[in-house]
Amino acid sequence: AHLGAAEIDLLIQIRELKKLELLYCEIEPETFARLSELSISESIRFFGTEASAEQRDDLSEALEGIEIVYGRGGFLGVVSDDPNVASVGEIMPGSAADKAGLVQGDRITKVNGVEIITFDDMRMELAKYAADETIEVEFKRRDYSIGGNREQQNQWIDMSTSVTLGQQE
Repeated sequence: AHLGAAEIDLLIQIRELKKLELLYCEIEPETFARLSELSISESIRFFGTEASAEQRDDLSEALEGIEIVYGRGGFLGVVSDDPNVASVGEIMPGSAADKAGLVQGDRITKVNGVEIITFDDMRMELAKYAADETIEVEFKRRDYSIGGNREQQNQWIDMSTSVTLGQQE
């Protein structure tokens, strides 16, 4: 994906913008400078955009008081069916999560030792890592091997795996 002058002109027309997320897109240098023209009231997040340190510093200065998050682009490849927990709702085929053996229904509890509660917690922690970096993911998996009543079927197994993060295609 690409963010250029035409796209930024459309965003500038929005009078009140609380949050903006730019995910895995190329941003032209001139366009990056114009992001300070947006009327953002809360936060702007970049994931996998390869912004330079100078661009980030300039934008932070121009948007003082606005939360600015820069993710390095490491991609796990999961989608959540519930944003209030870090549960795996769907796994993208061939993704880092798929290769590491995560399955639908797993609940991520830690990334490199950092506690994860919500899906956004997970996204923010993963943002610290670049593609090809290996991280340790701790998770809970429902234990279906136990038969019997409903309470017994609600047991979880603590698991962990090393995951080499990919890059979103």
